[in-house]
Amino acid sequence: MDNPVVMPWSPPRNIPFFGVKRFKSYVEFNEWKSDLIKQIAREDRS
Repeated sequence: MDNPVVMPWSPPRNIPFFGVKRFKSYVEFNEWKSDLIKQIAREDRS
């Protein structure tokens, strides 16, 4: 399952990794992702 090779612009799979942003755990990644989605939704409404 663990793949040490991370493609910079592919969606995160085994390793929580997004662009240059690296996460300690999937929990941290999911929290960041949901915050980002909330932020985008807020901007769409305005």
